[in-house]
Formats: sequence, C-alpha cells, structure tokens
Amino acid sequence: MNFHPSHVLAISVLCVVTSAQAQTTVPGWRTEVVTSPEGAKQVLRAVPIPVPTNAGPGARARVDGGAGAGGGRIAFTGGHASIRWTDTNHQFAVAQHLGLSADGQHVIAGWWLNSPRASTYTADSATPAWSAPVAAGFFVPVDASRTGQVLVGTGIGVNLLEWSPPSPTPVFSPPYPAGVSGSWCATSPAGNVIVGAGSTGSNTGAVMAFDATSFAPLWSTTLPNPPEGIDVSADGTVVAITTRPTTWVFNEADGSVRQGVPSNGDIQARPALSADGSTLVTGNLYGWVRTYDWDGSTYVLRFEYQVPPQNYYHFIDDVDVSADGQTVMAGVNLFVGATPTFAGQALLFRGSNPNPAWTDPGFADAVQSVSLSADGARGAAGSWGSSTGTPQGSLVAVYDTASPTPIFAVADGSMPGIGACFAVEISDDGTRIAAGGKAVAARVLGNGGYVMLIDSPRPGISCRTGGVGLGVGPATDVLFANGGTGDANRIVDLSTSQPLRVDVMTGPAGPAHAGFVLYGWTSPITDASVVSLPQGLGCLCQSGFVTGGSSAAIWNNLGGAGVLGAATLPSRAAPSILFNLPSGARRTITATIQGVIRDDGSSSVRRYSPTNALILRIR
Repeated sequence: MNFHPSHVLAISVLCVVTSAQAQTTVPGWRTEVVTSPEGAKQVLRAVPIPVPTNAGPGARARVDGGAGAGGGRIAFTGGHASIRWTDTNHQFAVAQHLGLSADGQHVIAGWWLNSPRASTYTADSATPAWSAPVAAGFFVPVDASRTGQVLVGTGIGVNLLEWSPPSPTPVFSPPYPAGVSGSWCATSPAGNVIVGAGSTGSNTGAVMAFDATSFAPLWSTTLPNPPEGIDVSADGTVVAITTRPTTWVFNEADGSVRQGVPSNGDIQARPALSADGSTLVTGNLYGWVRTYDWDGSTYVLRFEYQVPPQNYYHFIDDVDVSADGQTVMAGVNLFVGATPTFAGQALLFRGSNPNPAWTDPGFADAVQSVSLSADGARGAAGSWGSSTGTPQGSLVAVYDTASPTPIFAVADGSMPGIGACFAVEISDDGTRIAAGGKAVAARVLGNGGYVMLIDSPRPGISCRTGGVGLGVGPATDVLFANGGTGDANRIVDLSTSQPLRVDVMTGPAGPAHAGFVLYGWTSPITDASVVSLPQGLGCLCQSGFVTGGSSAAIWNNLGGAGVLGAATLPSRAAPSILFNLPSGARRTITATIQGVIRDDGSSSVRRYSPTNALILRIR
C-alpha cells in the first residue's frame, strides 16, 4: 500500500527543520624514555616545550583545573556502570595498547616492558583466551575489527601480525619492506583490510595494506617521515597516518593520496576519522585540536582550538570523533607553572563550535587516551595517575557526553595494582569500555599492569532492539527500512532523494496477520526518554500515547484509540508496507518509529511485544 509523500510520518510536521590563525612553531620535542637502573625501558616521560616570550597575547593565560582538580570527587563504582572483570596477571608487563571490537565482545591487549605479548579476551572472562609472544623492541600496538574476527599487532623488529580468535598462531605475518621497522597497525572495522606502518633509520617511513582474507598485497607507499599514529574509517575507504609535520590521508582502495594535511607543529596524537572518512581530526604538541571536512577534493578546516599555553605548550595526546563527525573528544597533557607540575583534561567539541562544549579537569596527569561511541553520546578517557603519592581525580572516566561530570570513574588510588591508564576503547554503542595500563603511576618507575572491561548500560540503546519473539528465542526485528534495520544502533542513513520504504513484518511465532500500533517521533532518544510499557510488555525508546506521552504520527490498526491513540495515518496488519517513497523524502528529517505488535512468541502472557526501533536519518 503506497501513501502520498504528504502522509508519510506527517513529514511536514516531523521534519527537523572560524578563521584559522597562523601559529608560530617552536622547535624542541618532547618525549624521553626513562630507563631503570637495571636498564629496562620504562614509560615515556613528557618533556614540555617552552612558550617563547614573544608568543603574543594570552600565551600565559591561566589553565583551569591544575593538578589536584577533582580529587576525591568520584567513587570508583556507581549505578551507571560497573567493572565486569580485571586481569592483573601482568607478568611484570604493562598494557600499553588495546583493541576492542565494535560489538564489545572481544579485547586484544598489547603488553610490553616484560613478557611482550598480545593477549585476547572475550567479554565473559578475565583469563586470556590466548597470549602470543611478540618480540617487539618497544610497544606492541594492536587493533580489532568490528566483530573481533580479525586481530592485528606489530612492533619494532617484528612483522605485521594478523590473528583470528581461535589461535595465538598468526594466520598472516607479512614483513615490512627492507629497512622498515613496524610501529603502528590497524584493521578496517569491516575486517577486510589490514594496514601496517613503520619507520626507517633514515627518519622516513612506509605504509602497506593487505587483504585480510586472501592476504594479497593491496598497496604500499613510502612516508617522508616516521608514522606517529594511524586510523581507518569505519567504512574501510580511508586511511589516515600522522607524521610530525603532516597527516597523510589515503584512499584505502588503491593507496592514492587524498591529501597531506600540515599540522603546523609536531604531531603527537593519532588521527581520527569519521565513519566515511569525510571528517579528519588531528592534535599536536602545541595544544591544537583541528577538525577538517572533505569537500570532494580537499580537507577544509572546520575549526581549530588551542589549549591556552602557560609557560609551556600543552600536549594533545589523543583525539577521537563520532561516526557523523559532529562530536570530537581530546585528551590533554597539561604543564602547569614554571617548574612545571602536571595535570590533565578531557575536552569535548560539538559541530563547528571552535570552543569546547565542556572541559573535565579532574585528572592528576596527562589524559593519554580518549574514545567515543559511534553516536558520540558516550565517551571515555584514561589518565596517567598521580605521581606525588597523593591520589587525585580519575584514572578512567566514562561520560554521557552531554555533561563533563563522569557517570562512572575508576578513581586514582582506589584499586591496588591500577596506577595509570594508557588506553581506553569504547564499543560502538557505548555500553562497554576496555581500559589498560600500568600498576603504578606513569611517571613512577615500576612494572606490572592490568586490563579491565567495564559495562555501562544505555537504556536508550538497548530499548531499540525491541522484544518480538523473546518468549521463544532472541529478539527479532519486524520493522525494516529498504529491507534492512540500519547499523547496530538501528540508525538508517539516507539521502533526501534516496527511495525509502518501511515494511512491518510478523514475528517468527506468528500470528500470520499481526495488528500493531506504531508511533513516530522527532525528539532524540536518550536514556531518560525510555519508558516502560504497561503490564510488563517491555519498553519503548520514547513515550507514546499508550504510555501517556505524545508523538507526531500514529499508525493504529489494533483499535482502542482511547488507550493506544487514534490513528493519524492509515495502516493495515503486518505483513504490510507502512509507507513507500520511490522518490525519497525530499527533505531532511530525523525520525524514530517504534511501537507494539501482536506476537505469539512474546515473553508476556498478553501476547504483545515492543517492536525494534528504526531511526531514519535523512540528509
């Protein structure tokens, strides 16, 4: 059954209807390797870059949140999250790098200093599924694909390594080109491509890409400088590699260069790409966060922000960006005063605003790692910990990004053997966070470390699954847009001219024809917007007529208008076409559809269940 575009979701009702400043660079980096009396390499020590006396107005502006800010303000557990497990069987090693599958089910850790190795975990156990020795000369960078079926690692003096979950024996181990020593690696989230990058003794670098299934070489190229970090877009089309003067962006299909984006200063942070590679974020050792947008031929600066320097420039240690490129997070290493002392910040940016939407100064030292969920609504940050002997602030902080106040944190000094966090990774839906680091603070000599997995439920995400068929098996989707249900968060991205058809199907247990009531909203889904249905039927992501709320559209072929709401748009029992727009919506809209359907496989004796949600995001 087709409806006129003016009927569809009452589209007319539902429709949701900076200049760059030149920076003078200052020579002098920047990081040294502390060596223990026994000769073992220890953690990196940041060496600040002095601000020149002619740096201009504001160069010595006060930085809020010095060392000690936020001390003792956060309990290490809370109602919004909990530690699922912690592995402290470190073998005197430090967990410096982590990879977390986008579904939150698999973790890979790169341990170094002693017993260098890669260890893999499932979400259900702190005992590694396996550990593989990696005889790297320094760190062991690692990464995981979206489902964790492709795992990669590398390091100085070893090849690019690819594993599959069942075995610690690499399934593929290509050497780097002659004279190149591995330093960074990544897999495309889809798991179809693996990428390795390394450096040479002549201060140059190289990058190479392979098909993760056939192991065929795809492309390789040289870099004029050693790589500092790597990222691959979620759709696997774009690779970004930071070097100290330039961020190089490649088309993953053939290795052709999209652009070399200058950093206007040495780069410390790994780059960050949006889901399709159209947004690039960089950070450098002079405190600059820069966000660029691809216009089809070049990356155009959207905004830049510098953490106000004091006696020294502050470091941007890490950056991340949401799938749509509209939320950016940065971790900062602050040098406070002339001596200096140390502190850390987490920053969050929205859209095109060059000023942070918020700043969390509650860290005793550098925030080395940050991570954002795909929708940008959940974030995490990890910090080096206090080296003064007095615990201060957070080691690991988890945020609903609407606020700078963590919803959960592992407080500095709250857990034995948890002294510094070097890496955090968050799942695509934001419900699971992996963290790893050192047993003592980063600037304190010592060894040992940990890996932990944190659960952070999001009702605004879990409600999207619905409950059809839960009485006989897993929840089953019954709402489809163009034959699919979108990404893991039920978001369907379409252009305004792309055909759009929404179908309603019956559950696996029947009945053959299932009546339903569906509601359409334009307000965003949040954890607070979730409502419980009466009589134990489950939950909806938004409140409709049946739960005392309102919506912009109602499809109701069950009747009971006084309880369920009177239909504002026509419909018939499933299976049926809810609406069909062959020419597309023709305008931008963000709308959610969800409701209740007759279900003989329901977990309720009432034989009704909430449907899955569809979030139609049309741009």
